[in-house]
Amino acid sequence: MTALNMFFCFLFLALHLDTTAAFSNAAGSCDHAGVQHGLDLFDPQPNDGGYIIRIEGGGKALSNAAQHGAQTLVIVEGSSPYKGILVQAADAQGAPLGAFGGADLAKGLQVHPQCDYGVTHSVEHATDPRSRDEFPFLAPSTLKEGDAVTFKVTIVRDYATWYALEQTYFLGSEQPKDKPAHKQSLRGSGAVLAPGVHSPGEGGGEGQTALAPGVHAPGEETQSVQRAPVTKTRVFPWPPWVSARLHGIFMATAFLVLAPSGVLVARHLKHRDPMWFKLHFWLMTTAVVLVLAAVILALVDLGPINAPYLHGQLGLLAVVLMALQPLNGYFRPGKNQPQRALWFLLHSWSGKAALVVGTANVLSGLEIAVEHNWEFIAVWVMCIGAALGSTVGSGVYLEFQLRAQRAQVRLDKN
Repeated sequence: MTALNMFFCFLFLALHLDTTAAFSNAAGSCDHAGVQHGLDLFDPQPNDGGYIIRIEGGGKALSNAAQHGAQTLVIVEGSSPYKGILVQAADAQGAPLGAFGGADLAKGLQVHPQCDYGVTHSVEHATDPRSRDEFPFLAPSTLKEGDAVTFKVTIVRDYATWYALEQTYFLGSEQPKDKPAHKQSLRGSGAVLAPGVHSPGEGGGEGQTALAPGVHAPGEETQSVQRAPVTKTRVFPWPPWVSARLHGIFMATAFLVLAPSGVLVARHLKHRDPMWFKLHFWLMTTAVVLVLAAVILALVDLGPINAPYLHGQLGLLAVVLMALQPLNGYFRPGKNQPQRALWFLLHSWSGKAALVVGTANVLSGLEIAVEHNWEFIAVWVMCIGAALGSTVGSGVYLEFQLRAQRAQVRLDKN
């Protein structure tokens, strides 16, 4: 019954591997161009993707709004719908500036829960993507004519495709920072533009400079390093976040359901020979197959063993111990051979070690899932908690039963 319940529990998670699982109820980071989904780190696209960020009315409207304590409208739009977004404003030194009107935001948008100076998407935006958003912005009254305000937007089109744009406006000026005179200075300086990045005045939208992260105009003081885009060849037909969840389901099923069941069968059903051995064999074989499949998913889609947690190294140890079990079983000596006792100790204790290490690693994986705010995280916690509790409870109960039976046998003999 426990195994059946766990099957339906993990089946629920498998059937809910939809695209909303890749997007939480807000941007995961308060940093501009700080996109990281789960354990997957993708670099931004080297162009603007057809998106622009602008102020309705330009620097003059921003100046009037600051003087009168009114709001001005920041607009993000593009040719393709996007699921996630993070918009911020900063002064000339890069410090957060102003506030976005939370009460006036459209459905699907919200002030960021961890940084009230930014505005981001909610889950409604992720499930119903759109190609244009408007953000009421309240500039501080301390701003004066000529001050610079830079609006930064991070746009996530899909799980692995995102863009980072910046646009600077000067209060009182109709033109944003990228005016024609700046274009000549930029070209004459020997600065290199990333592919698809527009120099001032070359298009990319009204008042828009699509500078990729790390690409700056001459004279700007910065320690940023330009991040070159990375193109990954896909092996599986699904995105990496699906692999991450399948990895978790496979590992949890193997180490919390199948392998413990195989151990309990070998411990408590040996009086039903040869049924116990066949059951033990197929439970452990299925567990090993799931573990190896989970490892393949992790190595192909989720990065190297050493990044970024101990979860990888601990998992590798569990996998090695687990993979040795069928090999160890294949070379099992006969019942009357002198090596049988030594083999039994090796097979038994290495299997228990694999179970302990694997269970610990499943819990460390759950910690990572909680940290990265996976969708249905409460179901993950419930499934894994119920599987672990049922396995431990069943093992303790059966062990007490076995010891009581053995004690009774000794009493009967006496």
